[in-house]
Amino acid sequence: GDWREDIEDQWMFHAVADTILARSLLADSCHVDSTKIGLMGISWGGIISCTVAGMTGDESFCHFISAYGCGNMAIAKSHFGRALKDNELYTTVWDPCLYLSNYTMPSLWLSWPEDPTFPMNCFHATYTTIKRGPVMVSLIPNLGHGHAPVWNRPDGYVFSEYLWNQGDYPNASAKNCWSKEICCGAVRSETNLLTGTAQFYTAFPFQYAKLIWSPDSDEVNAANRRWNTVEAELTFTLPEIAIAKAIFPDISQAWMMNFYTDTHLVVSSTYQNFKYNTSLICK
Repeated sequence: GDWREDIEDQWMFHAVADTILARSLLADSCHVDSTKIGLMGISWGGIISCTVAGMTGDESFCHFISAYGCGNMAIAKSHFGRALKDNELYTTVWDPCLYLSNYTMPSLWLSWPEDPTFPMNCFHATYTTIKRGPVMVSLIPNLGHGHAPVWNRPDGYVFSEYLWNQGDYPNASAKNCWSKEICCGAVRSETNLLTGTAQFYTAFPFQYAKLIWSPDSDEVNAANRRWNTVEAELTFTLPEIAIAKAIFPDISQAWMMNFYTDTHLVVSSTYQNFKYNTSLICK
């Protein structure tokens, strides 16, 4: 590759710079509302979009969507991790996690648990770097990796249109996603059963929920990691506040809770790993 070239001669430098220039070109057009320019990248394009969003940081883009692509790839249990683990330039210049704490606008993180290239722990480590902008996650089992699987789903379109068309939805604003996680964690019952639970706000009614879980740890190669689903109990404290609960199989190592609408939208809770970040927080 070109990692040893001067930074101005590297492909990644020009990919990032050209994306920023493209936004400026659009914003200068009298036919474009510069407050409604979003950004989306797929796979390595997702890495570019993350990097650009973090580097620009302000309200240059009203939102961005990363499909599959993420940061923290130097530790990934995939071929990218093997390629980048000793690449100092990646870890000091091009890892999106270096910049995303600057980002303040909404973002959607779209992928699938079985992705063989961008593991769930790396995906999670990237979107949780964002502290000041609303984050939505959609992890769709069996989605597949590619342009068509993303383009053929409604999630990215609805996410963008909800932000753009604020006046069409009650309580919408340029910085409110259509769904928001309130809490997510695990509860141990009096009979010692461990139950996963997640609570979400939603502008669109949820129809059902599922617990997505893996018997394999983050140390397993992403291409070999197994994922399973369990039907969850879905209840509502208010029409717009949903709670999903499901009992974990004994061999669970990691999990997330998925909520589904009748229009095939999917929103996922924060990725949880029993070894590192699952908390007993929801009651």
